[in-house]
Amino acid sequence: MNRIAQAPPTSTPTTTHTSPAGLIEDHESETDAQARIARIEQRMLDADALRQAATTDATTETSSVAYPTYEAALAAGREIGARRADNAALMALFCDGPLQTLVGAVSPKLVWEGAQAKNLTTKALGKLCLTDVMAVSDLQWEAL
Repeated sequence: MNRIAQAPPTSTPTTTHTSPAGLIEDHESETDAQARIARIEQRMLDADALRQAATTDATTETSSVAYPTYEAALAAGREIGARRADNAALMALFCDGPLQTLVGAVSPKLVWEGAQAKNLTTKALGKLCLTDVMAVSDLQWEAL
């Protein structure tokens, strides 16, 4: 596969030669290589700083918000995203999304209300979906 040698965006020269297989190869200068390595290291440091900030944000958020309805929890979950959602909003997102794929014909709203009435976590509801489909179905009648 031949490719056309193009000048890099930096002003430092590169050397181009043809390999034994007939491919055109570019070799960057030492200063270009050092600059590229410095950019990669900076991106890694930036990524670490973002991960640290996200972890700090996640631990300083309140553990749960009392949502009056399933619709309010679902709207909050969609607004803030699953990564930052508290348990009730995350469970609403779970009930709206993969719940019916895992369990079948159940009402997401009624399952959410029943799980909230039993103080289940989203993780516990997920395990219940995988182990006892009938128990998830029974959650629909817990809040009534």
